[in-house]
Amino acid sequence: MTRFQLACMECTCEMLQQEARFFSALSAAGEQLSHCYETHGADPEKMKECYEEIAREVADQQMQRLKQVASLPQEFRRRIWEEI
Repeated sequence: MTRFQLACMECTCEMLQQEARFFSALSAAGEQLSHCYETHGADPEKMKECYEEIAREVADQQMQRLKQVASLPQEFRRRIWEEI
């Protein structure tokens, strides 16, 4: 039973680490956006470029997050099977 709980906790820990990485990326995107406003606030073309770059980075992080979430059930089952 303890090994089963350990496998559950390991999967939960990995999921929380991925969420922390995603929130860190969102925080960095907010900082980039603030920097864009400070440096390019009057130039719509540069702001557009800045928004697109930030959106790409956040979308990439979201895709990594979704891939991790999609693999969790299989990883969890593998760990449980190893413990059995």
